Amino acid sequence: MNKRRFALIPAVVLLIALPVTALAASVKKKNGEVVEGKIQARIVQRQAKEGSVSYVIRKGSDITAIDEQGVHFKKGSKVDDLTIFMEGKSATEIEALGGKGGFVLHITGETKEAATDSNPLLGEYRGDASRKEIKGVIFSVINIQTKTGIVTIPVEEIVEFAKQP
Repeated sequence: MNKRRFALIPAVVLLIALPVTALAASVKKKNGEVVEGKIQARIVQRQAKEGSVSYVIRKGSDITAIDEQGVHFKKGSKVDDLTIFMEGKSATEIEALGGKGGFVLHITGETKEAATDSNPLLGEYRGDASRKEIKGVIFSVINIQTKTGIVTIPVEEIVEFAKQP
C-alpha cells in the first residue's frame, strides 16, 4: 500500500505545478525583453471620447499578456468601468476638471470571451476593493511576481500598442 501512495506523489506535484504556470502573464517591453509572471495588482486603462472619459480596471490575475496588440485578458474576467460624462466638453477638459459637474457611471461586468484591449495603459490601481472604495492611487508601473522575485516595469517601458483600424 505504501508503494502506491509514493507512486501518486509525482502526479500530485504535477497537478499542483500546472495552475501556477497557467496563471502566468507575459509583458513585452520596448527593448524586446519579455517578463513572465503574475500581475498581482489591478491595472487601469483609459478610454476617451468626446463628452466622456472611461477608466477600465481589471484584476492583474486576469491578464494573460501585454504586447503590441494591447492587454489580453481571459474569458470570464471581471471588468470595472468608471465613466464620466460631461455634455459639450472634450475628454481633455473632463480630465482637467476631475469630473466635477459631470455624471459618473460605474459599471461592473464580466467578459464573455477572451479579448484584447488596446486602450492606453495607465498602470496599477491601488485602493481597498473590499470596501468598494473609489478613492485610490494609480501608479504608472506594473509589478510582476516572477520566479526570482518582484519585477517593476514602468508603463513607459512597455511596448507601444498598435493603432486599431
